[in-house]
Amino acid sequence: TDRLGIQDFLSFRGSKDLVSAEISPFNAYKKVFGMSSTGPSDARLLLRKSVNDYVKEGMSALLASSKLSSSDKDRLQLHMDGIRDTEKKIAIHLSDERISQMEKGSNVSQYENNTIEVLKMQLDVIAIAIAAGSFRAVTIQIGAGIDATQYLIKGQRFAGAHAISHRVATQMPFMDGAPLAGAEEMHIQLDIMHAELFKYLLDRLSSYKFGNQTLLDFGTVMWFSEIADGPSHSHDNIPHILAGSAGNTLKVGNYVSGNSHVNKILNTVGTAVGVKNAQGGPLDNFGDKDLVAENKDGKAAGTIAAMLK
Repeated sequence: TDRLGIQDFLSFRGSKDLVSAEISPFNAYKKVFGMSSTGPSDARLLLRKSVNDYVKEGMSALLASSKLSSSDKDRLQLHMDGIRDTEKKIAIHLSDERISQMEKGSNVSQYENNTIEVLKMQLDVIAIAIAAGSFRAVTIQIGAGIDATQYLIKGQRFAGAHAISHRVATQMPFMDGAPLAGAEEMHIQLDIMHAELFKYLLDRLSSYKFGNQTLLDFGTVMWFSEIADGPSHSHDNIPHILAGSAGNTLKVGNYVSGNSHVNKILNTVGTAVGVKNAQGGPLDNFGDKDLVAENKDGKAAGTIAAMLK
């Protein structure tokens, strides 16, 4: 477990195929652009280079060839210019200053006093990864089941997040400690922090423009907690907040209340982004097959019609 309390694995590629987490924003950034084996300065140098730079010699020879008509050369030049224009749009959000901040933020020992900024760096990486087409889906987990992170908010060092959620002064064993003074207010501030980070990601995604739409319009972002209540560990009535219409397939500005399993929500999101079941129909059986097969009351199988257009 690292200083942020993030576990080694967050999601799955398929059945029992775990995807490992990356705590360092800079390492994540290098992986997005295929630079995991380069040093920091080399990575910045590579990012300044255009795709066109790697084919410059061949393209120059092709443009000089008498076999190409002038219109063919114009089209080829237009294509190269288009590539560079796209690179410049993406590069706006990859300043040397931000890359340097990510590089410094890769030092785990510094996370304790810089947790929120490190999280913003991770969100920057998520946005650029989606914008560049490197990834279609990304998961970020903030904290863990027994989260010892002591956030620094408005100059105040909070107790461990897990202790706050249980309203006790000791991290473990969490049910035997004395009451934690101010726990409820600290919990409110933690919720506000998470909401602000969610908005930060939405703003980053919305900063990428595609015609009269933004990157957020083409997908959706879902924010939710692992449990509904700390002391009871209840899984009932967990809010799931979605932003983005996934290409105008999800309703926005919409509140849906119902007795549905989280799998049904994921079925709905999967359907909205075009995921199919084995029969080629809308996704309706996300998750463990036994959970869906043994489901007697319709909580896990199918989609939520009120969420879809």
